[in-house]
Parts: sequence; structure tokens; C-alpha cells
Amino acid sequence: MRAETVLHPLGRVVTRLLLHTTIRTLPGALQLYSFLYCTGKKIAESKECQFLRTKIDAGDTVLDIGANLGFYTTLFAEAVGPNGRVIAFEPDPLMAHLLRSRTRSFACVRSEQIGLHDTETSAVLYCSRGNRADNRLAPSHTETVEQVRVSLQRLDDFVRTHRLQKIDGMKMDVQGSEIAVLRSMSSIPLDVWPKWIFFEFSPEHLRGANENPQEIWRILSDRGYTFSILERGIVHPMTDMTALGKNATSFTNIFAERTV
Repeated sequence: MRAETVLHPLGRVVTRLLLHTTIRTLPGALQLYSFLYCTGKKIAESKECQFLRTKIDAGDTVLDIGANLGFYTTLFAEAVGPNGRVIAFEPDPLMAHLLRSRTRSFACVRSEQIGLHDTETSAVLYCSRGNRADNRLAPSHTETVEQVRVSLQRLDDFVRTHRLQKIDGMKMDVQGSEIAVLRSMSSIPLDVWPKWIFFEFSPEHLRGANENPQEIWRILSDRGYTFSILERGIVHPMTDMTALGKNATSFTNIFAERTV
């Protein structure tokens, strides 16, 4: 039995309990949730972590879009070192609080309590009560949610305002907003686009956000990216993106690498 088979349903129970609006105000509740969540991620995604470390050099600039409480943010911070830069974006106030708490010892980390999208506005974030890592800007949940108003910004505006000269890598976990994030990068010069992008491809989430899942391949292909499936730390080159998008309930880790 794979660890995820047990950890995922157990995690939903723990999340509902510790992040209940009453329980989470008790001393230590959020810290316990953070510890248990990260422990589960370390077990379930250890191979992915090992793979991503091989793609990051000291001094790199890495973006963590949809950082949640910063599990991957801390991994990136350790990899880029004190001369690198990690910018973590998390719109959910509750998770942004944990993100800041967990990364305050890393001088290389900048956390931004905003979501990235193709328009600069405010919006409702629909936060799952059973999986606080499954927060969506589209009302596509089939379970009860906590609604939180958040701020959105375009990534190209952020890059311009903060004068980013390069993006070496980017992790994107935004539950159906991936195409909107890529559209928000439209005016970023090609040589500033990330050398690699790691994201979860979910046709169900993209359609829930009224997006055509196939659009993600077009946007990235036009900018010189090739695609691989990352499964348990093993890379499988992709050639047929159409077939992958037809499976409405699939969740696939994609590693896109720019070749031009």
C-alpha cells in the first residue's frame, strides 16, 4: 500500500479538526497542523523533493506560486542558499501566516500574501475545509468551503515592479488557475521566463475555472518548453498531451523545461 493511500484521508480528518474555526485559535493548534502536514508531505513527496533539488543551484531565483504553508518554499530556500532568492505567493491569510512563521529564519525568502492571476483585482478564495491545500478561485468545490476575500496581481507587473532580472525555476500549485497565471506572464521577456516550471495538471480543476486544459500546452510550447511527467521522482518524457487532458479526474505532476 502506497503511503498516500493512508495519508490523504487521514490528512482530511486532521485538517477538519485542527483548522476548525474554533480549534485553530487554541494555543499550538496551527503549529501541530503545520508539523503533521509537512511530515505527511515529506513521506508522500520525498522523491519529487529529491528531483527538484537537482534542478536548483546556489544563487538561483525560484518562485513558489501557491506556496500554502511553505513546504516547498523551505526546500527551495535551503537549495538556493543565502545568495539566492525565493519568492512565495500565498493568498490565503491563514496559510500565509504559517508560511511567514515557517520561513522567517530564511533571509532569502520573500513571502507575498497575494494570488497571481491574469487581472489585478480582489476575489473570493474558496478554501476546502478538508484540504487547505485545495483552495480555488473558482467555486468548483463539491464540499463545504470557507470563503475568504483575497488580492490578485499579474506576475508580469510584479516582475517589473521588483525588477526581477531572471527566474530560474517556478513551482505552480494553484488548483485550476495555472493558465491564468501563465497569461499574467505575457509581457515578461522570454529570457526571463523560468528555466523550468513544476506544476500539477488537473483537467478537472482547469475546466472548473472555465479553462480549456489544452491551452496550457500551447502557451508553454510557444515559449520553447518541453514536458515530462514526474512520477515518484522518475521523469517520463511526454509526447501526447491531448490524451492526458481527456482524463477529467487525473492529477499529474508535470515538469516543463525551456529548451530555447
